[in-house]
Amino acid sequence: MFRSGDRNTTGDRNTTGPPRTIGTSASRLRAKIDGSHHGAKLSEQEWRTVWLWIESGATHVGTYAALRNEAEMRLGGAASLVFREQKEVFARRCARCHGRGGVPAVPYNAPEWPDTRGLKRPLARHERRVIDSDPLARFGVNAIVNMTRPELSPLLLGPLSKSTGGWGSCGEAFADKDDADYQRLLQSLKKGKQLRDSIPRYTVPGWNPNPQYVREMKRFGILPAGLDPARDKVDPFATDRAYWRSLWGEAGAL
Repeated sequence: MFRSGDRNTTGDRNTTGPPRTIGTSASRLRAKIDGSHHGAKLSEQEWRTVWLWIESGATHVGTYAALRNEAEMRLGGAASLVFREQKEVFARRCARCHGRGGVPAVPYNAPEWPDTRGLKRPLARHERRVIDSDPLARFGVNAIVNMTRPELSPLLLGPLSKSTGGWGSCGEAFADKDDADYQRLLQSLKKGKQLRDSIPRYTVPGWNPNPQYVREMKRFGILPAGLDPARDKVDPFATDRAYWRSLWGEAGAL
């Protein structure tokens, strides 16, 4: 929903688009769960859960406690560290092909938001779109850098020869893992992982709810005023349930 008079960056006031172009009715996920995609078919309850998740715009993690805060957002560039540190390697080993003759650059960076590639209409605020054969899905930073296991990053596997465990999709740019440039990229990727892991992510041991969540739950009286998330464990789902119950009111109160 948009506030009255809200606009997107194109200045077009009609930001909602034609009927059924957003939400579940436009989601490609529907075709993945109806049984036609590798036999994946959801039960009625599971389907309604997915439907409600999409239509309500729910957070992907299921709780606002896990949404990124300012400190975590500053770590967003950890995956790009390798590209900043190893510019010379990319210029010498990759630029002969990537970024020329229709081959996407590595990494491929989409235009600044609003990214309207493949669309003939303006984007609504915060709207994201999916286009077929999007190079961002194959060559974007988040597609070619593995922050969990850096050694399995497509950035390394693509140019590594098949005989040494790679994909060989760039020929055999790296004959083996002893290649000096391969090792330079790997070390930068590992450094980026260490930077990203300096604040534990959701579901990782040591994770804590973001500060703004704790602050607001204290303000609403759901969490004790003296709670210290660095010392006291917080169950975000139990806290969420307590918050929603606090809004129920009592029978006859209305």
